[in-house]
Amino acid sequence: EKLHDSGFNNCISRVSLRPWNANWSEVAESLWLLGQHHNAQVLVNVYAYSWGGGWGFPRLAAELLKRDIMIQTAVLSDAVYRHPRAWMRWTSLLKRDAALSPVIRVPRNVQSVYPLHQVQNSPQGHRITAGPGFSAHINPSQSVAADHQYMDDAPAFHSRSLHAAAWLQATN
Repeated sequence: EKLHDSGFNNCISRVSLRPWNANWSEVAESLWLLGQHHNAQVLVNVYAYSWGGGWGFPRLAAELLKRDIMIQTAVLSDAVYRHPRAWMRWTSLLKRDAALSPVIRVPRNVQSVYPLHQVQNSPQGHRITAGPGFSAHINPSQSVAADHQYMDDAPAFHSRSLHAAAWLQATN
């Protein structure tokens, strides 16, 4: 809502809210079609929380990569890894610093990542690392004093997201 209220949903910029388990192929295809329709390069930012950052974001990025679309900035608030196999989903509950803690791998079409995490309760945002061929910048994760269920409301998440949106719009 803050992105809408700040004017980032207009004729050159669109904001959409998607669940963590959306059909990311369909989302990527609709973005590609928008670019084709407007004969324009599609620029994407992602603002994601929990499984949206640990499951949805990497899958959207992979689908966009197939269509040669870049993600300029990803702001990830307490991104939690979600294993694709049901019998391994317990790994989502491992603390971020645990020996067997999973890692979220970022595809190579992402320019920069701004992660935030908390260590007050579980689940905790997992570490984020570059995938194969990654050449962009993953910023150090910012620790936020909040429980996981409130990380999507964290002022640092909102502030970083609004800043990234303003930067993206200014580059157009």
